[in-house]
Amino acid sequence: MRMKRIYFAALLVVLYFLVNSWAYEMTSPTHKEGMFSSVNVDQHATSTPMILTSSGAYLASRAAQHRNDWKGAATFLEQALQFAQAKITPIADQEKPDPNAQDTDAISTTLTGPNTLQEALSEVVKEQTEAQKSDGQALAKPNDLGGFLELKQRVLIFRLGSGHYDEALKQAQDIIEAQKNIADKENVYDRLGFAQSVLVIEGFRNQDFDAVASQLDGFSKGAVSDSLKPLFNTWLGIATKKADMKTILRQAHVLPLHAVYALEFAGHINESQMLMERFNLGMDSAASKLSLAVFYARNDKTQKASALIKELVDVYPDDAEILELYNDSNASDAIKQNSTYRLLSMHMNSLNHALAFSLYDMALNHLTNGSEETALLLGQLAYGLVQDVSQVNFLLADILTRRENYEQSLSILESISENDSGYVQAVIARSEIYSAMEQKDKAYDVLQKALILHPDVDLAYALAGLFRSDEKYTEALTQYDKVEELAGGTIPDRLWSVHYYRGIIFNEIDDWDQAELALLEAKKARPENPFVLNYLGYSWVEMHQNIDEALLILQRALDLKPDSGFITDSVGWAYFKLEDYDKAITYLERAAELMPYDPEVNDHLGDAYWKVGRKLEAYYQWNRAIDYVDADNDNHVPIVKRAKEKMETGL
Repeated sequence: MRMKRIYFAALLVVLYFLVNSWAYEMTSPTHKEGMFSSVNVDQHATSTPMILTSSGAYLASRAAQHRNDWKGAATFLEQALQFAQAKITPIADQEKPDPNAQDTDAISTTLTGPNTLQEALSEVVKEQTEAQKSDGQALAKPNDLGGFLELKQRVLIFRLGSGHYDEALKQAQDIIEAQKNIADKENVYDRLGFAQSVLVIEGFRNQDFDAVASQLDGFSKGAVSDSLKPLFNTWLGIATKKADMKTILRQAHVLPLHAVYALEFAGHINESQMLMERFNLGMDSAASKLSLAVFYARNDKTQKASALIKELVDVYPDDAEILELYNDSNASDAIKQNSTYRLLSMHMNSLNHALAFSLYDMALNHLTNGSEETALLLGQLAYGLVQDVSQVNFLLADILTRRENYEQSLSILESISENDSGYVQAVIARSEIYSAMEQKDKAYDVLQKALILHPDVDLAYALAGLFRSDEKYTEALTQYDKVEELAGGTIPDRLWSVHYYRGIIFNEIDDWDQAELALLEAKKARPENPFVLNYLGYSWVEMHQNIDEALLILQRALDLKPDSGFITDSVGWAYFKLEDYDKAITYLERAAELMPYDPEVNDHLGDAYWKVGRKLEAYYQWNRAIDYVDADNDNHVPIVKRAKEKMETGL
């Protein structure tokens, strides 16, 4: 009997969770509007059905958070908090009762319970205990006002992360006001980092530096806060002309680029140059050297700028941006009109732009180290400060796309104007997002419209790739020709893959002569690319030509990528064509280990087994080839036909 009761209780818990999860499904924007919510604040203002228990709302919030739907998570968590707030009388009202107050709210007048915030939180926490245990995350300690504010800050984080800066600001103001009623302020300060950061950003936006200083005086502690406070203090010092060089240089070991920006903005050009050059010593990327060259040009060191850009041209002779910058670098006026120069100098537009760049630098560092959510929040702080820094916009769009928050990502990318140097990149990114959302018409439309207004080689290349992925081969070839035309009649080295994709397309439409020419051009451009070598070598094997040479380049491809099942299969198939069946089996068995469910690999292995008299194993492999065929893959149709014929008559 006792076991039955335990089982029944467990069943009730499961049903309770399922009901509340269903409630989230039916009330979230995911269910009604597609998977992702918009960054538009007005859309957020639309009504969301109320879940009738605090635990239900809390569970719905957690479910939304796990789905990366932070807008929904904020909405449901606010509902959970409303249950607590409905049961209390605010402290200020207890001290000064309002004689005109009327019980107009049905929930607040019908629910009875504790009349202090701490007791209300205690009741909420007790109600959510099981939810916390199943989730593995504590909500807050009972009788802890700081815990209540921590929940409110979580709402703030969800609002900020989903792009609702104004609502995050209001939440931050409420949190900071409420914390004044806490006796143990040192404890709660540890929890208020992002609330204070939003208010600091707002202070910088309004040039209210007294407000910024006030927040920084009581700034919270913690991993992110400990990095943000000195950063904010540095820019506050620059804004109020109180930061000396020593204060700025203290940041150099933490955020080198931040220190470079700050020194330059404060007018310490020589020190900034020294730090920038030191930062570049260990860097071998085009981006870092380009930043240094633009720094030289920005500070009228034209000869140094030209020399460094010339070095970059020698290494990247087909990079359009570097070439354009080089052509402009001999005249200081010309280079300062260059789009790349303007992009890499945007932090000098204003103090807020410089601070936004510093936040971007910090966000990029967190993203590189795997802290995606922290990077998102730092990026949103930068975006809340200024909206026209392309690097910030692309960082946010990238993070939001990774999290499948497509609508928010699109909104940010659409804010990049046609005059911005990142416009083409933004259009291509928008097309890719529409493709991920399976809205192919929009994916094509955004590229085609942009290409009409801005005939650009990268737009044509992206459109060709879209046609190719949809097997619209004629249209794809036309666009690859357009790429060549826009590039001045010669495919630039950075777009060498045009040759490779042309070869694949010509092979698909049975024009082997053109396919071979294109693949040889691809091999000439990238002689050590394993995929080019594999495709050309395997194609030669299938066409029964150049078998010896095919085997050589396939072996080289396998040396470059030893764990590739496709390349291992190609080598095995080449040995099969050379009638060296024992070697063929060695490679084909390895390919089957790497790709056990690939129909073609199993079919090839079956053929090799048959040739050495292992007929039972051959039948087994052919049968596996049939079993693992993808019905929607047209390339698998002939495999099935061949395998069935061999099952009946052998080879």
